[in-house]
Amino acid sequence: MNHLPPSRTSWVLSLRSVWSALLVLVAASLACNMPGRSAGGPAQTESEYPLADAVFEEAGVSLEEALAVSPEDRRQEILSQLGPPDAFSLEWQELEGRQVRWEEWSYFDFRSRFDFVDGELVWTLDIDPAPDGTIYAHAYDPLAFRAGMSMVEVKAQLPDLNFAEFPLEEADIPGGILLAADQIMLGFDQDELVYVQTFILAPEDLESTAIGSPTTPAMAAPTATSAAPTEPAVASIHDRFDDPGTTAQPLFGTEHMTFGLDQGAGRMAAHNPGVLVATYPAPQMGDFDATLIFRLPNPRSGTGAGMVFRSDDAGGGLAHYYLLLVYPADSYVVLKRFQEKQLVEVQRTRLTIGSLPAGSPITLSLGCSGDEFSVYVNNMPAFTAKDAKLPLRGILGLAMIGPYDGDQVLFDDFRVEASDE
Repeated sequence: MNHLPPSRTSWVLSLRSVWSALLVLVAASLACNMPGRSAGGPAQTESEYPLADAVFEEAGVSLEEALAVSPEDRRQEILSQLGPPDAFSLEWQELEGRQVRWEEWSYFDFRSRFDFVDGELVWTLDIDPAPDGTIYAHAYDPLAFRAGMSMVEVKAQLPDLNFAEFPLEEADIPGGILLAADQIMLGFDQDELVYVQTFILAPEDLESTAIGSPTTPAMAAPTATSAAPTEPAVASIHDRFDDPGTTAQPLFGTEHMTFGLDQGAGRMAAHNPGVLVATYPAPQMGDFDATLIFRLPNPRSGTGAGMVFRSDDAGGGLAHYYLLLVYPADSYVVLKRFQEKQLVEVQRTRLTIGSLPAGSPITLSLGCSGDEFSVYVNNMPAFTAKDAKLPLRGILGLAMIGPYDGDQVLFDDFRVEASDE
């Protein structure tokens, strides 16, 4: 068998933890209701290969003994009896100097998961059934993926998919790339395939897809009361929400919203279900990197918070802008464009932050470079998007949508650094 570089095992393990945080992620679906190991599964050990040792301890053999025996490939037998798995994951790791292929195949209608090592069936687990109406990932064949496939080879094998691509340097995986498309994610290390995972789509996930999501109807925006005065442009914003002279200014009157400083936070409250904004009249920025930390004391479905950018500063309100919002209770992040009195969805991605306790801080990061936008939530990549419909420079602001009167967002920190000065 081929040998992996010494760093590959730790890379795959790091990627697996990234995957756990991403499950949402991206791409036309990435809804995840994948089961974990049942309470009756093998116990973990403190060895160098805890999962492998647990597997073979359960089978009554040592890791060394198991690796010395040629495996019996049982996968074709399972495929002939049950058909393609409803969802699967696979990865390659180095054990005792040998490359080993680990696989998990889930069959929700049969309430069973089958785990393989180099094709050998090592255990089965009971799993919960999927809800009625769930869409399975039957389009993907786990046997079609080989260790070390390049991105070009994978894309050639799946020519009908539109992939989103995410570098993983910020997740401490140098040279790592994540490809995401309809119900599938693939991880690459130095352009070699090391991880694949497919996902089911439960009915509640079908309305929140990432790639190719439909245009959503516009929400009526209130009429602005007045425009904030223009100030000299600067190259950055850093609002700690402790100085009334440097914080954002509410764009609309109190019949629609309130915004003010409250014990080191910017408190925005909704009294109108439209897009509510507090703007920074300067600077006008083109390319920039922004990070916003905020909390929702009582997150409810339909309540989102985030920022507007590349907006105008017209006297009658904002004639156009990009709107980036996180909906914690609904577990998605969305980018929209407001233009010609229409709010159009550009990109949407599922997240896995819905289980956070109420009031937990959420970090939303945005990088703008020309017509390309990179979005991260809690330091994990959410999506990249391209859109060139609006001017490449504009002002920024804080934003929320709250369908319930009294919905509130607490903004804790907002940092923006221009990168095109």
